[in-house]
Amino acid sequence: MARVYHGETLLAEYPLHGSGNPVHIHAKGDLGDSHIIIDGQGARFASSPCVSQQCVRSGNMNKAGKVLACVPNRILISLDVENGDGRFDAVAE
Repeated sequence: MARVYHGETLLAEYPLHGSGNPVHIHAKGDLGDSHIIIDGQGARFASSPCVSQQCVRSGNMNKAGKVLACVPNRILISLDVENGDGRFDAVAE
């Protein structure tokens, strides 16, 4: 699962390997909108209003336990494994 947060607020939640159609999320942060894409390749920041653009340069992430963040905009993408009963499994790739 890819979960998008602004600070501690959950903004969106999507399966990483969903229908095959990319999901485009415009997450409103402290500086403006971060454009996030979730697709079969993983999750990534396509653009963000921060100066350094480190979040955009980080590229795709698709492994459980990884985190992408635009720190100045306070937007975070958490990649997690979820088992069938909705609880997180302790074992990840």
